[in-house]
Amino acid sequence: MLINVFSVATRDKKLSWAVRAALLETLFQSKLALFIGAMSGAAMVGVVINSDPSPWLIICGVLLVLSGMARVVSFGMFKPGPTIANKWEVIYHAGAWAYAGFMGQFTFLTLLISTNPFSHLITAATSTGYAAAAASRNTGQPIIAVGLLLMCTVPFSIALLVHPSIPHVLLAVTNILFTLVVIDITLQTYKTVLTAFIDREEKKRLTEVYEKLSKTDPLTGIDNRVTLKVNLDALLKAGGSAVAVLWLDLDRFKQINDTLGHAAGDVVLHAVAARLKKLAGERARSPASVGMNSSSSCRWQAPRPPWRWARKSAGLSANRKPPKA
Repeated sequence: MLINVFSVATRDKKLSWAVRAALLETLFQSKLALFIGAMSGAAMVGVVINSDPSPWLIICGVLLVLSGMARVVSFGMFKPGPTIANKWEVIYHAGAWAYAGFMGQFTFLTLLISTNPFSHLITAATSTGYAAAAASRNTGQPIIAVGLLLMCTVPFSIALLVHPSIPHVLLAVTNILFTLVVIDITLQTYKTVLTAFIDREEKKRLTEVYEKLSKTDPLTGIDNRVTLKVNLDALLKAGGSAVAVLWLDLDRFKQINDTLGHAAGDVVLHAVAARLKKLAGERARSPASVGMNSSSSCRWQAPRPPWRWARKSAGLSANRKPPKA
């Protein structure tokens, strides 16, 4: 089982940030449940300290309450996004480890210091309940889930084994078995959740690829006929500025394919497409491939006429107007 945990840790580090960010968002969900858990922990601390005001219990209890409050605040400030996932992952880990550590320590100290059976009962119930809830919440990151579970249940079991009575020993063994079962369930659930997230990201990536292929020429990457028509329709409907369509034909392109091969022709098409994109600039739409030709749907802001741009691009005088038909 421990080997499975370490193999999961290695696999988790290799996940793409998109998948890790999606898994991280699941950790910051259920804010109400976290708030209720923090309040339950604070209530447990108050009851135990009121019954047994030991300095060790007071210090550990105060730290437990403060860490719980800090987690509630961090959950309220959380903003999803893959670019800041690393930052929020560190914040979540710090809060989770701190709270689980103080919870396990407080349980351990209560069972050793306090002689009140009710304090033992409420501490054991709260610690065990938090351990199960932490394992469930952190299914997307099993290392955190298993770690938090062990930090709560191991001190509890050690404190029970300190007492030589048979009931304490049986309860410690039961707690250990409970821990092993929860770890196994967590790892199995993680595999299912991870597979679902990876499938979703892969479908999203393929959708973007196919959408791009449906709108662009597969060889040059510029817009195809369908996208050209959509752009022209949008420009004509928008109005307010001059619109021109420049039709460019590559002379002797067939000779290039016949003499130098189609690979050389592909290089020429790539070069032409790149120059058209650079030439069009921000004030024109992207070039569109139409068979062996290239057409660019362009949009200019008045009063600059389109024919001046065309002549300047062709190396002619930009002040000379085109002949009238």
